[in-house]
Amino acid sequence: MAEEEMAGEVDDDRPRGPYARVHLPDGQDIYATVRGREQDPTGAWWYTLEIVVPDRLPAVGGPVQQGRVISFTAGYPTVEPIEGQDYSVLNPDRQASGPPGRWRVSIDRDGLEWVHRSDCAQAGDTWISDQDALTRLSDPERARPCPVCRPEAVLQTLPYAPEG
Repeated sequence: MAEEEMAGEVDDDRPRGPYARVHLPDGQDIYATVRGREQDPTGAWWYTLEIVVPDRLPAVGGPVQQGRVISFTAGYPTVEPIEGQDYSVLNPDRQASGPPGRWRVSIDRDGLEWVHRSDCAQAGDTWISDQDALTRLSDPERARPCPVCRPEAVLQTLPYAPEG
């Protein structure tokens, strides 16, 4: 991966860094986007990472290839920080507020929002909470569940607390 790519200067659909080098069990090294880190009681660092892999997606005209985000967790030394990457965005004080959510939203050209599971290949970049997903889906004129990842299968089991 070129240094300008890791610095986030290339305009494409890949998640933005910081990046880390991951040593896979078969000897390969890959670059992954670091989404979080935490220190366990022994002092070891554990990283939450994402990579984008090609995946087959069913479509009306036949299958198409699209990137799919795969999330995983690994510890040091399997995950090796890269010199020059800004890991300050991962400071524990910032993580105390909790994850950004486990649902993602995309907006179609008509302005309709689609709620997705976090690992859906069709998902957008906006992360939302359980309650925000439930609130959005309570208005079918505003949002609908993705027919590919079917987030309603999990969301229907959660308690809904309407705003107001």
